[in-house]
Amino acid sequence: LRAAQGSDVRLAALGERAVRFASVLQGVLAPAGDDSAWLDWRDAAHWALVRPGADAGPAAAHELATGAAWGARSVVHTSATLGHEPGLRWHRDALGLHAAAPVRVLAAEEAAPWPGAAWHVPRGLPEPAEPGHGEALARCIAAWAPQLDGHALVLTTTRRAAQRMALVLAQTMPTQWRVLHASEEGHRRAWAALRSEDPRRSPTVVVASGAFWRGLDVPDNALRLVVVDKLPFAPPDDPWLQRRLEHARAQGQDPFASVQLVDAAMALRQAAGRLIRGPQGRGLFVVGDVRLRSRAYGPRLAAALAQWQWLEDEVAVDEWLSAQALTTASTTGRSCA
Repeated sequence: LRAAQGSDVRLAALGERAVRFASVLQGVLAPAGDDSAWLDWRDAAHWALVRPGADAGPAAAHELATGAAWGARSVVHTSATLGHEPGLRWHRDALGLHAAAPVRVLAAEEAAPWPGAAWHVPRGLPEPAEPGHGEALARCIAAWAPQLDGHALVLTTTRRAAQRMALVLAQTMPTQWRVLHASEEGHRRAWAALRSEDPRRSPTVVVASGAFWRGLDVPDNALRLVVVDKLPFAPPDDPWLQRRLEHARAQGQDPFASVQLVDAAMALRQAAGRLIRGPQGRGLFVVGDVRLRSRAYGPRLAAALAQWQWLEDEVAVDEWLSAQALTTASTTGRSCA
């Protein structure tokens, strides 16, 4: 911009703005050090500054987590997905709470198995990185969604995967079904379609990533099918993940088992939580990743859904649907295999 600013007044104005912007960024980032802070893009209008502290958790998050940011005497953290182990180490380490004192942990006993909740991993799917995975998973969704008498939600791990899946489903779903891609249609419209529209009159499948994995609450049991396209491992180039992996190695832990596997298990629980919001909830949770069946780490991830009924094959899925009295239309001959 400096080299070209003399050729156009608009370039000169842009150059001045760039200098001011760079000055602000330098002031914000310099205290954290060059290699320990970054800007995280959320959407076109929102960026988040991530600045980890000297230990495992971000300094700002640690201040909020302990109440130091506003002088609180105590802060309560509560969720169904804070971790499996009694000490909730996964949650505490991520926020650097192991350095805070005192920290008290109360783990409530899990409820009895949900009678109306079941989960399944379709056999015969290609692995997520193989050709044809999206098409094969879309056939499963098209076969089961009409039987469940409710809306469907497909969660992907990336925006690009969501776009591809939405295109495939638009060609695969029965004609009366509407396919909404949350990023293109707008998150609010997609959210409203699941929450407020009658699934019998306007059955909808929403394809989304990001925020839809957590926080979405669909009332009146209108959401009956939630599908995860693949196991939710964080991208390996994520700088925050890399820092946590380095911290695990420094502590003598297996980085994959202590960080990535636990993160993926919690993400699966959060995704499944979009479906069942109370004791009367009913529906099917599908993980479209055969690695959950074939890899040695599969049982550890499956343990995150121990309270849900496991359906081994497609015959078991059909029997479960019949037992739940959810079937509203025949799908004979519409196998997802």
